[in-house]
Amino acid sequence: MSLILRALAHAPESVSCPFFSRSFSVHRGAQEKGDYTRLRQQNSENYRQLLDKHALYKKQWLTNPENVQRARETTRLYYLAHKEDERRLFYMRLIKWCTRYTWFRETLPWKSDSPVLYEHRVEHHCEGCNWTKRGGRKLWWKKIPSSPATEVDSWLCSDCYVPKAADWGEAMPRGYEDLTTIKEVAKRRDQLGHGA
Repeated sequence: MSLILRALAHAPESVSCPFFSRSFSVHRGAQEKGDYTRLRQQNSENYRQLLDKHALYKKQWLTNPENVQRARETTRLYYLAHKEDERRLFYMRLIKWCTRYTWFRETLPWKSDSPVLYEHRVEHHCEGCNWTKRGGRKLWWKKIPSSPATEVDSWLCSDCYVPKAADWGEAMPRGYEDLTTIKEVAKRRDQLGHGA
């Protein structure tokens, strides 16, 4: 027994996985995600080239009709699995309201961040996930400064703005926390006199 312990104590440190472990037990997705994160932080140009390479591969992959059908089926199954998810439903509702109704974005009293809708996709650095959204997004959430002296552009993507917990009221404007339909929001807007 002591011979084995001595051998383990002097064994060279493995780069990929612990000594005597099975290589197939490592969760590849999590390992690759860590590799991507390190590459993004160390060399953003190489990371962008890697993303371009993957985009080209995906474009070629989608030229095959069988692959397109498989991707559609995967999307359909994802929709069926998540159609009851409260966060996803609130997220989609909030995005729809912000993109369709100018008064919803511009006249309601937002608490910490206000929605900004661009005509074309714009890249901003998201403070929540510490990530610059590649290709950009049309809808961003801009931090409302507490005073004019602290006028610093701080942005959140919609994923980071919508709370993960079931406290959806945090994401809604002040006075509109309990509402779930746009008709209710418009009625409350008229009651509170926030303009049209």
